Amino acid sequence: MPFVQLSVGKVHYLEQGTGTPLLLLHANPGDSQDYAAVIPTLAKQYRVIALDWLGYGLSDRPLHPEQLNMDDFYLMFREFLTALSLPPALMI
Repeated sequence: MPFVQLSVGKVHYLEQGTGTPLLLLHANPGDSQDYAAVIPTLAKQYRVIALDWLGYGLSDRPLHPEQLNMDDFYLMFREFLTALSLPPALMI
């Protein structure tokens, strides 16, 4: 189970396959396991990456979740993309 350390905490993600990155972004509530049934099929053609947003799945819990807003998730996502050195990617 891969993790990446970001400024907001440790973020868990699933990764399978090679090729063009395809990021699977779960809804609230949920986690990367929401995509478990489709990852093997998608991984035949893509480098599939399904992250657990901060506070979900196996990712760290924020110290003050009531203070999180959309900007925080946006910044976390940008940092995640940078940490994995991802080229332009597809997103679902």
